[in-house]
Amino acid sequence: MAQAKSNSQDDPATGATGDPASEEAHAEARQAIELGKIRAKSEHPDEPAPLDLKDPPPSADGISLPETPDKVQPLPADQTPPEEQQKQLEGIQTVEELEKKKYKSTEAFKGDGEDVKPGSKGDEEDAKQSSRTNGEVDSSTKGTSLSDGPGEVVNEHDGPGPLGPGAHAIEGIGTPGMDNELAAQSQVSTVNAAGEDLATGVPTGDPQVAAYLVDDPGVPVAEVMPIMPFFQRKEGRRTVAVVGVLLSALAILLGVFLTKNNKGQGEDEGQLSEFPSLLPTDLPSSMPSFDARSTLAIVQDRGVLNCGVEDTVEGGAVQFGEYTGDLCRQVAANVLGDPGKVNLVKVGADRFERLHGRDVDLLIAGEESTMAKAVREPTTGGTFLFGYPYYGATVHYIGLQKYVQCAVEQKRFGECKDLSICAYDTSDIRDLMTAFFPGPFVQFGPFPEMEKSLKNGTCNVLLSDTYRIYGSSLQEDIDILTNSGKYFVSDFHIARKQLGQVTRFEDGEWFNIVEGTRHWSAKAFQFGIGKDDSSCPATNGDEFDGSVNFFNGVYCVGNYGEIFQRSLGSHVIGVSSRYITMVDAVKFGPLTCDDCENIIDTDPYLREIVDAGKLKCGIYLDPLLNITTTSVSTLIAEQLCRAIAVAIFQGKPNAAEISYLEEMDFSKFPDEFDVMLGMSWEDAMSNDEGDLLPRRADEWAPSIAYFFHDKYMYKGIKNIGVGKADIFMTNAKRAPRNAQRFPFLVLAIFMAIVDAQRRGISRANFNKMPLIEFFGEGLSFIGRDVVAFAGNYDDIFEEAYAKSDGLIERGWNTVLPNSGRAPRMPTMFCDNLGVCPPAEFAFDIAPGAYYWNWEY
Repeated sequence: MAQAKSNSQDDPATGATGDPASEEAHAEARQAIELGKIRAKSEHPDEPAPLDLKDPPPSADGISLPETPDKVQPLPADQTPPEEQQKQLEGIQTVEELEKKKYKSTEAFKGDGEDVKPGSKGDEEDAKQSSRTNGEVDSSTKGTSLSDGPGEVVNEHDGPGPLGPGAHAIEGIGTPGMDNELAAQSQVSTVNAAGEDLATGVPTGDPQVAAYLVDDPGVPVAEVMPIMPFFQRKEGRRTVAVVGVLLSALAILLGVFLTKNNKGQGEDEGQLSEFPSLLPTDLPSSMPSFDARSTLAIVQDRGVLNCGVEDTVEGGAVQFGEYTGDLCRQVAANVLGDPGKVNLVKVGADRFERLHGRDVDLLIAGEESTMAKAVREPTTGGTFLFGYPYYGATVHYIGLQKYVQCAVEQKRFGECKDLSICAYDTSDIRDLMTAFFPGPFVQFGPFPEMEKSLKNGTCNVLLSDTYRIYGSSLQEDIDILTNSGKYFVSDFHIARKQLGQVTRFEDGEWFNIVEGTRHWSAKAFQFGIGKDDSSCPATNGDEFDGSVNFFNGVYCVGNYGEIFQRSLGSHVIGVSSRYITMVDAVKFGPLTCDDCENIIDTDPYLREIVDAGKLKCGIYLDPLLNITTTSVSTLIAEQLCRAIAVAIFQGKPNAAEISYLEEMDFSKFPDEFDVMLGMSWEDAMSNDEGDLLPRRADEWAPSIAYFFHDKYMYKGIKNIGVGKADIFMTNAKRAPRNAQRFPFLVLAIFMAIVDAQRRGISRANFNKMPLIEFFGEGLSFIGRDVVAFAGNYDDIFEEAYAKSDGLIERGWNTVLPNSGRAPRMPTMFCDNLGVCPPAEFAFDIAPGAYYWNWEY
């Protein structure tokens, strides 16, 4: 702490009055540092003039200085002694270092008290301050004053080195990098015995400044203690302890609530619940979970399957609701031994949130499968697994025949000027209709409302899925065979929705259980195995041992044909050629994505392939079907391997390294390969007895079917009909499942080939293929690259067949179109299952097509 005195004579630059009596001012300056304070008081009792520090002009070190006079007068010998000045000091508080009687420089500060940051204007001013220590005067400080009083100044010293006699009382102001502390404990004078300023060597005159160190043992010195974080202080530790105990108690109560068995659920078969059990399910997952077990383990311990279904009462598809309910009951029978242990949970637009949040174990809720939803579903941002479609819903017009024809031809003028369409409101139907017709011609809403509008004449055409139309009262006004009832149904469908069951992405075992349920339900229909109470664990008295067997769902609920007939009707169609189109792929959905990551960087599986510089592709040659390297299915597999390499390695088909395997150990994925072809789902996951083979889901990740054989094997017997479906297989253990995107990439490559077929795109016009952005910028051209190399599906098949041994015909291997002529009602195709009724009971409905209304 220092006390400053100033005397000045007339000086127009400083505004001094020229009064011979020296003007003394009482100065008080405050700088807030941890616990320090500076005060200066005027020695003149008649003129107390406190310094005003509200808005002083800034100088280099943050203190405003007046113009330095030419001469500085030496300090008179009769100045007030240090003992008297010491009595005037009040409230001295210093930091711990002051006990060592040293000065420590402070951080530079501006006139308003803010710190000067490195690289700011304060750095430039430091250079000016340094020049003053070498005897220079900074012109930028001329004419400035620290107070309203004339001639009041504060000298300063910024010279480097340890402080000693003659140093300024406030050392280091404006010196960056030093602690912001003030010190004054030893007596200091700014002049030497010759009357020269110690810092500059210039003879001193008025104004004169004296600084004294005050060291009064009677004045207590405050020690500065560091401010500790709250949790390290005593009261903080107590608070943390109390909160920890409360949270532990809450966690215990929550765990008890979530894990207790809800015995009351599912006792009534088909019970529809608004509020399902909130028990969590399977890990690993992108969401937190209270239970690290698999979905299968959780469901079996819970004793109830929570199956998310569409509210078909509100949606106008009660019969379809019964159909999807049966599919849920099949899963429950397979994993719990009892089809009644199912809780049908109504879901709506929040369906993915409820699946992601573990309110339900799976979705069979009329959800259309698309690649975009699988990769990143928009409402949750999550990734999901869609199974093979359990129903292909075609979208038709129904209404007055004249206006149905107008709608099919998209006419809006002349005789069609009164066209008015009521459309069931879904995102895909809305997208279609807004592209076909202007707004005034179409209104959207729930099916019951649209159905009512058609009946009361508000609109003259209704657009919806056939399963809703034939599940409503409209079927009373439709003649299925002659199409001559009150309402006419268009022969052509404008869209097709592939409805797939949905599971969480991380649990491959659970996905294969759900997929196996669908697969064996269709196979059982093909084999002639159906509902049998004597074989159902829930009714035959046998104790269920917890093992998953896919025939339990068939025995307890029925096979695919029985379920379809019971809920959707007994309409059956066959064709004279015996073969129908079977090659299919779901839609891509929205292809744009502004922030999707490049999966080459994020997927360790794919990154490993890229770093190796080659794709290692294995093709299984099934000896039971006499498959060789010259079989058409093998040659197609080869071209698909090269197409994958083209997509990954930017147009390099030779990056595919292809090997052939005549023997396979299906219990594990061969680690020497990146992708396998020539296998079927049941090769890896099940056996002829319908058992789910343990731990296979940890090895194999099945994908889409690219070829259907015309024969199938069952218990060693070769049968005619849709046979083994060759699919892509990837390695489930190659990388954490929740990080794997390579299986999606393989799927997308085949989808692009099928999509090109449907769009009429081949090598000649490959650039019409859309960009696929949801794999990241590095792979957005995969559709164009693949089609430019391999062509569409027909191109691949025909070129492979021309090189093959000719022993396998085309059979079922034609792409199923998404629009065109289709049945006007929910219909089973009997040919692909080899279960067509006798031809003498059929009706000819079109050239080469036959219809039965057949009770199985």
